[in-house]
Amino acid sequence: MSELIFGVMTGTSMDAIDVCLLEVEDGKPVRSKDFYSKPISKNLRNTFLSLLTDGQNELERSNLASIELSLNIAQIVNSILKRNNLTPKKVLGIGVHGQTIRHNPEKLFTVQLCNPSIISEKTKLTVVSDFRTKDIVAGGQGAPLAPLFHKEISKNNAPCVILNIGGIANITVIKKNNDDISIEKAFDTGPGNCLLDLWCKKNFDKPYDNKGSLAKEGILNNKLLKNMFSDPYFSKNSPKSTGLNYFNEDWINIKLRNFKNQIDKKNTQTTLTELTALSIAKNIPKDCFTIYVCGGGAKNFYLVERIESITQCKVLSTYEIGWDPQIIEAACFAWLALKALNNEKLDLRTITGSKRPTILGNITFY
Repeated sequence: MSELIFGVMTGTSMDAIDVCLLEVEDGKPVRSKDFYSKPISKNLRNTFLSLLTDGQNELERSNLASIELSLNIAQIVNSILKRNNLTPKKVLGIGVHGQTIRHNPEKLFTVQLCNPSIISEKTKLTVVSDFRTKDIVAGGQGAPLAPLFHKEISKNNAPCVILNIGGIANITVIKKNNDDISIEKAFDTGPGNCLLDLWCKKNFDKPYDNKGSLAKEGILNNKLLKNMFSDPYFSKNSPKSTGLNYFNEDWINIKLRNFKNQIDKKNTQTTLTELTALSIAKNIPKDCFTIYVCGGGAKNFYLVERIESITQCKVLSTYEIGWDPQIIEAACFAWLALKALNNEKLDLRTITGSKRPTILGNITFY
């Protein structure tokens, strides 16, 4: 029997609230029945960015930002219900990731801002949130969580790699042995769009490098690339995860410190793009032939071109397997919410390093 459930994602790019109404059947994702992406206001985004590091009055500011985000989420969910002529009783619930402002599994915490009580009250729906904490306290990294969903939507196309390029990039390597489909490895490879967007906004007054056109015009600085790629995160063994608390403007400035003003701004954009491409490519198995890419980075054609050139793999959009690249993360958290509501434990031991299968997410009933 077909059922419906919402998923909500605000990623490390902090650019939009993505809401997917996912159709599921027998616990499996079938298709996106509806989707809406609402840009995050400049003021709210600036608040999120300011909360990535220590500052004054953090507790109140984080709670006010959480309330504003949650009211926006509720408004979008209600508008989708209305335009599909649905009542809350026709939907199982909502999986809300929340906006990550801190992620430190080594210290046993991660913070995703949202107020599930507000969302539940405003939509009259059950809300599942805080997906990452249980994995962390069970010994895992709390990220990435999407690989199990990647496996679900790509079974018919295995073996392959699913590459998600958001603010942070992560890969899911999916193997096929006769009829057995399994995840060989999955982890955050490092920066996706985050450093590219930061540099582009600061130096070209643009929110992002549209299609990678600026990077394509520049010249790669191999000395800077080598300096950046020497960062210990890239040689660290998986399972591993990262975020904007690590790869940020301070990180760029430290890497540029020894170069002073020697490097042209456009050449730095080129080099940062190459860093993202190289850090992804070095983790793609040599026997891989096809990479399916999703997330905002799928629209950076120059970045995709560089990944294809370095890996010698065919790099295709997840459109090719029936899923819009922009929808996948929101759909993933709808599916994860379904698993929580069904009291299903998920095995992330080979992905996050969790010591045992766990039920992810806290449930707020209406």
